[in-house]
Amino acid sequence: MNAVEQPQRSADRAATATAKTETADEGRLRIEREQLNLALELGRMGSWEWDLATDRVHWDGMLERIHGMPSGSFGGTFAHHQSGIHPDDRDHVSATVRRSIAERQPQHLEYRIVLPDGTIRWLESHGRLFLDDAGTPTRLAGICMDVTQRRQALAEMLDVISDAFTVVDANWRVLYVNEPGARAAGRTREALLGRVLWHEFPEAVGTPFHELQLRAMKERTPISFEQFYPPLGKWFVTRAYPTRDGLAIHTQDVTARHEAEAQLTRQTAHTKLRADVTEALAATDTLRAILQHCCQSAVDRLGVSFARIWLRNPEEPMLDLEASAGLYTHIDGGHARVPVGKFKIGLIAEEKLPHLTNDVQTDPRVGNPEWAKKEGMVSFAGYPLLADGQVIGVFAMFGRERLAPDTLMALGSISDAIAQGVKRKQAELALEERANELARSNSDLEQFAYVASHDLQEPLRMVAGYVQLIERRYRDKLDSDANEFIGFAVEGAQRMQRLINDLLSYSRVGRRGAEFAAVDADVACAHAVEALGTIVAESGGTVTNDPLPSVWGDETQLEQLLQNLISNGLKFRGKGPPRVHVSAERRGPDWLFSVRDNGIGIDREYFDRIFVIFQRLHGRQEYPGTGIGLAICKKIVDRHGGRIWVDSTPGAGSTFYFTLPAQERKIR
Repeated sequence: MNAVEQPQRSADRAATATAKTETADEGRLRIEREQLNLALELGRMGSWEWDLATDRVHWDGMLERIHGMPSGSFGGTFAHHQSGIHPDDRDHVSATVRRSIAERQPQHLEYRIVLPDGTIRWLESHGRLFLDDAGTPTRLAGICMDVTQRRQALAEMLDVISDAFTVVDANWRVLYVNEPGARAAGRTREALLGRVLWHEFPEAVGTPFHELQLRAMKERTPISFEQFYPPLGKWFVTRAYPTRDGLAIHTQDVTARHEAEAQLTRQTAHTKLRADVTEALAATDTLRAILQHCCQSAVDRLGVSFARIWLRNPEEPMLDLEASAGLYTHIDGGHARVPVGKFKIGLIAEEKLPHLTNDVQTDPRVGNPEWAKKEGMVSFAGYPLLADGQVIGVFAMFGRERLAPDTLMALGSISDAIAQGVKRKQAELALEERANELARSNSDLEQFAYVASHDLQEPLRMVAGYVQLIERRYRDKLDSDANEFIGFAVEGAQRMQRLINDLLSYSRVGRRGAEFAAVDADVACAHAVEALGTIVAESGGTVTNDPLPSVWGDETQLEQLLQNLISNGLKFRGKGPPRVHVSAERRGPDWLFSVRDNGIGIDREYFDRIFVIFQRLHGRQEYPGTGIGLAICKKIVDRHGGRIWVDSTPGAGSTFYFTLPAQERKIR
């Protein structure tokens, strides 16, 4: 071999080796391509490639089969590719592809296609952008897979749950919504799929629903929140979870829970308001203070802006403002007096019907809708205060929130309670005023009786003295008629003195009574009998008593009480000698005393009359006296907080009963 042949042989061997290497590489590539095609076919994935310079699009056979097309029938352009896409998804697919090219980013898409037979399928596409050495995009290649069954399986699973579930992509396009989600939105699933979420619900833009989900999308972090959605009038708990290229949104309707919680809160407020009103009506405050407390409680418990109560003027058809709480607390001004039948308050009184609204600003009865709009008033509730079918006032309130039906119903019953409380308080005030007038009258009468009896003592004493002097000096110098006349004058003067003395004693019961202290009734009874010693002896009577207790009272007056009752028993006697017996027995916190005699007795029709001052059942010739003794007894017992009565049968004697407080129960 010469020197020329040797290099030639070396070159031939190198060429042969290179050819063998290229053949081996092609084989490996062929095998890898076959394996890839097999994987794509088994996974029902088709490949595609788009030459950006020529606008030629290549689909493999699997992708054509996925689109329901015969092999080799694809037109090969991007326009042909777009023609098979669902009309609602074409713009979205085109915009996403062009954005991927412009931003040099991979492509991820889910969209619908329409097969030649009209069947709709869901595809998932992933693409990669290739650049030349200058960084210019040259082609876009990737794979597509049919995800219809996967989506159907997911839909079947998510349709079972009762909560709304929605999936959107990075552009807020709805990729999936379950049936509960569509129902909650008031749409069909078909009407939502492929649409931009915020385009479909523009009323949500700017609300927490919009802003918080934007944050979850931007920050790629899960988020959960609970908000009221006014357009639907419902409360929702929303949980948003970032996906690979969008958000999965789980929405739970919690309106029922909120309503139950709100109802429980309202019921608690109603109960507290009823308790406040009951407490106020039971108080001893003035009527105006009571009504003010009721209004303030309505504001505090119900959250209304202000509450007011008017009462019917008894002398004219007017309603007078008595209480106001909340935003306005004054009770003067234009609403201080409202004519019955005029304006919303007067109409409520005239019609005897409540007026309730949660739309104050358009209510024709609201006299100043501009004011209502300016102050943001939403609700009004006005109730007539009815007692025995008559209007005695109006209870009304305004609020910046709606008043629930159960609140309006509760206010109706509370208004009835206020009406009854006002009626009762007015009756109490009238009774108190009458009692005060009676007390003043009694005081004036006592003062008059005391002054009259006291001041009449001296002139009467002078008259009686001079009449008696004439009787002594001229008895034998006058005829029988003159002596009789003088006798009448002396007797009249003496009777007048007794009457004045008794009247003075009666008036002193309330005016000059001593402070109460422990009194031994045995001792008091002994003193009374001792004072009556002459009468007992003259009548031949007997006075006995059982052991008597210690009581709480005025010792002097209790002696007078027993003395008067025992004296009656001795005075109003029958043919036999009088017998009087005093006893006592415990009755709860009191002692029940009885003074029993064997006298002439009393008819039942006179049981009450005998305790009235100056009331006599017999003539002075039969039984002397002024008819004031038992009236004094009643006044003494009344002062001690007890009561007195009689039980009697004519001809069989009488028993006088009276109660006195035990020593341990002190009378205030």
